[in-house]
Amino acid sequence: KSELDPVSFLPFGYGRRQCVAKRLALMELKVVLCQLLSTMRFVQTENTIPKKGSDAEYIHVDGFFVAKHPIELDIVLRDK
Repeated sequence: KSELDPVSFLPFGYGRRQCVAKRLALMELKVVLCQLLSTMRFVQTENTIPKKGSDAEYIHVDGFFVAKHPIELDIVLRDK
């Protein structure tokens, strides 16, 4: 990991030569995400461990907390 250049992957560039459409792209991403979340909901499947209402166990991996067991979700359209 120490051999990686910290600016080796920056999709919008870095510094003075940064992409001029960065703000627009990020705003569009947020709008699409809001539209998806407003029309769909996520429901746990029966295979999910732990069951709904109980505490999940997490492990620490590369600076992130990750669920110890898989969390399976179904995507369901919301009622209008």
